[in-house]
Amino acid sequence: MKCLKHKNIIKALELPFRYPDENIELPILSMEFCSKGDLKKVLNKTENCYGVTEKEAINVMKDISLAVEYLHSKSITRRDLKPENIVLQEEHDIILHTN
Repeated sequence: MKCLKHKNIIKALELPFRYPDENIELPILSMEFCSKGDLKKVLNKTENCYGVTEKEAINVMKDISLAVEYLHSKSITRRDLKPENIVLQEEHDIILHTN
C-alpha cells in the first residue's frame, strides 16, 4: 500500500513510533485520518434517507471508479468495496472520496 499514489486512495503511513514489543510479528497498518467518516455514515445521516445529492452521488461513483481503475492497473483487486469502506476527506471545503 505504501507504493500506491492516487488522490482517491488512502495513504499508508509509517508508524510514528517503534512498536513496544519487537517479538510480536503482527501486521500493523497505519493510515491517514479521514475527517468526514465513511460513506455509510453519510448515507444514513439524514431523516429522508437521501444523504447525498444526485451530483454528489455521481462524483462519488466517478472517484470510486478512478480508484478501482488505478488499482487494476497495478494488478490489485479490491474485493470488499462497500459504503463502510469508502471514507471521506475534506480539503478546502471539497469532500474527497477515498477507499
